[in-house]
Amino acid sequence: MALELFTIFYFIISAGLIYPPAEFVAVGLTIENLFSKFLGNPLENILQYHLKRSILSLFVYSMLPLVYILMILYLNYVEFSFLFSDTSLIIKCFTTTAIVLPMFAMYQIYNWVSNNYKSHPTVQNLSKFASESENWETLASEINTEYRRITKVSLKINPIVTLVVTDSWVLKICPFVTHIAKLEDTNIQVVESRLFSLAQDYSENQVLKLEVKSRNNKFENFNILLNILAFRELESQLQRRIPISTGITIHRTDAEQFIHEFKKVVNENPKYHPTEESEERCIGCFQALPDVKLKKNCQDVNEAQNCTTCQCRPSWCLQCMGQWFASRQDPEKKSEWMSSKCTCPMCRSIFCVLDVHLLENN
Repeated sequence: MALELFTIFYFIISAGLIYPPAEFVAVGLTIENLFSKFLGNPLENILQYHLKRSILSLFVYSMLPLVYILMILYLNYVEFSFLFSDTSLIIKCFTTTAIVLPMFAMYQIYNWVSNNYKSHPTVQNLSKFASESENWETLASEINTEYRRITKVSLKINPIVTLVVTDSWVLKICPFVTHIAKLEDTNIQVVESRLFSLAQDYSENQVLKLEVKSRNNKFENFNILLNILAFRELESQLQRRIPISTGITIHRTDAEQFIHEFKKVVNENPKYHPTEESEERCIGCFQALPDVKLKKNCQDVNEAQNCTTCQCRPSWCLQCMGQWFASRQDPEKKSEWMSSKCTCPMCRSIFCVLDVHLLENN
């Protein structure tokens, strides 16, 4: 009975190391955390970090069956002779595999490490973008520099796959390989949509399959699976709409649906005549020009929180103001969002949807 319990326990730990759930991540039971001193800081050298992590992962995974055998021998759950003689073929095969697997892993690691990682699949992917006067380390340094900027976006696709988008590069980081694409040579398109009806809110359970293709055949095409929220974040990073294949419908999130209705109400409100023109960008997105002003227009009286006229100059665009309004609402009372109130993101004056005015020249 003790052997069976230990086997179940060891299997759970092994599965958690290979595909760590949130509980394992929370307590630091991951390869990245356990071997953090060896791996270093990913912010300093993201590609070199994942080169070492891929090698370490391969070694640890290959050792799991052998460590299991050594543990049950050390704990006296079985005798050594049980593993090779007078036992079933399955146990003999498992024991042989546990011994041979680390050997194959070490041979593969040697091939990857030798000649400055030239045979590693990540380096091979990166080398395709190098010119005659460059090597993969030159491009890696460029990617590392962009990764340290605050303008990058890092999206956790699942416990073992991460998507990183910098100013010039797209990285799909997997356990043993990093797929690399240069944005100027890349077409990204939504090719498939999947709905998971785990809840009534389909927008929260829609997963999109994106195909990343090279315009000049410099890299092998690869796919990305993103939920709708991560997809919107990717579009924001790229600062453009991602094409959608015919027949695919992307469902709006609750916040997107609210912002759509928010804009319709604001468009019906009276326009505001600005006293001076401004060429500054919206302080919410730093892309669009400010096009709204908060000024009391509603008729609320004798309420716990009456709306007031904001004295701030126009500094926000309608999209960002709608997002700010939605972010300040109670997610459990979505039906009341439109009739609720919010505070100015700058001076904290109270306003409602009726107090948001488009500028006259917009």
